[in-house]
Amino acid sequence: MSDDNQAEWRTLPLAMRLSDEELDLVRWIGARMSRLTLGRFEELPYMERSDELGIVANMVARVARELRQAKQRDQAQKRELETQKQELEVQKRELESRVTELEVSRAEAARLLATVRELTAPVLAVHKGVILVPIAGALDPELLAQAEERVLSSVGAANARAVILDITGAKAIEVTVAEGLVRIARAVSLLGARVVLCGVSPAAA
Repeated sequence: MSDDNQAEWRTLPLAMRLSDEELDLVRWIGARMSRLTLGRFEELPYMERSDELGIVANMVARVARELRQAKQRDQAQKRELETQKQELEVQKRELESRVTELEVSRAEAARLLATVRELTAPVLAVHKGVILVPIAGALDPELLAQAEERVLSSVGAANARAVILDITGAKAIEVTVAEGLVRIARAVSLLGARVVLCGVSPAAA
């Protein structure tokens, strides 16, 4: 403490009862408390004093230490949260990428399935007024419904008088499949054409 400040402090009633060392300690405590209010939590030394000033000084040091530790914990938590946030962002991007890949794969699978269904029951104009529908592979009600739609459309567009349903390449003919073929034949007949069914195995017949 400077001589002028010391002289000024000496004019205070309390300071008049304190020694120079005690005045320096009071000033030190005040300065450290001011730094605490500014968020500057420094490591403060432990005072080897058991009087009131020593207790206050050590209390300030303890508060500074606890505040500093709390600040460090807070900073550590913020870093951890930031790390978790970044990891979640990475996982989100990976998930979005996988979803995109699945959508592409699903679209490709749908396209391939549509191609397979078309190849399973294509509609071919083999002669004027005659169309051939070779049916191959496994049949199901959905495929038959699509085949019926294409056949009826082709009969009208080509003004066909005969439709040949060739089921030589078809797998086992279930009851529902047979009913579907009969339905196609009836629908074609309503358009003025007739259906010729060929390739029927003895078991299917």
